[in-house]
Amino acid sequence: MKEGNSKLTISVDKRVKALFKELCDEEGLKIGKQLELYMKKELEKRGKKEDDG
Repeated sequence: MKEGNSKLTISVDKRVKALFKELCDEEGLKIGKQLELYMKKELEKRGKKEDDG
C-alpha cells in the first residue's frame, strides 16, 4: 500500500460489485482507483478540498 493511503472496508451488493468488477476488468481499471476518483469528484462538487481535514 502506498504511503499516505489507508484501507476502506465497505459493504456493497454482490451483484453490483461483480458487474462493476467485470466492467473494470474489461477497461483495464482498478475498482479501488475508480472509487477514489468518484470520492474526489463528489468532494469537489461539494466544495471540499483534500487538505480541508
